[in-house]
Amino acid sequence: MSQGHQKDVPFDGESEQQFEFDQQEQAINDQIEIGTNESIQVAIDLTIDLYNIDTGKVEGVLYDSKYGGSGRAKYDCMCVVIGDQALVNARVLGSTLGHEVEAHINNQMYGRSRGPSRRSRAYAQHEIDAYSFEINSQWRFRYSNEYRDKLIGMRNYWQRRATNAPY
Repeated sequence: MSQGHQKDVPFDGESEQQFEFDQQEQAINDQIEIGTNESIQVAIDLTIDLYNIDTGKVEGVLYDSKYGGSGRAKYDCMCVVIGDQALVNARVLGSTLGHEVEAHINNQMYGRSRGPSRRSRAYAQHEIDAYSFEINSQWRFRYSNEYRDKLIGMRNYWQRRATNAPY
């Protein structure tokens, strides 16, 4: 049997890159499935590497099993907390990390001691921008169209909030 027909063996440069990417993605999914705090932290670290998340301005990206959401940029420590809702698979975790790290910390909040009030138009605009970044990065994170629709729904939610914000 030639190498090109063997199961799970790539036969050209592009296929080899895809094969390696898929293997790394599976390793992340395996760590998520194990489900311990340590394995999830490993999944986060591997995801940052796989998707080349720019963490240069972030002091840390940590998993917190007590945090009920997907992720949150924290101004006081210039860090990101990842919660269980981001642990669907490597692609959703990568997209969440991009949203929190690259869109919020790197582009919007670097150098602030605290962010705008959650009730303000400025906060809503930050979320609109971050969800737009995440939606426009579907090619990078390779998440499903269903997940993209969820992100569009979240951006629409924040657009309505911005319209109705008291200040």
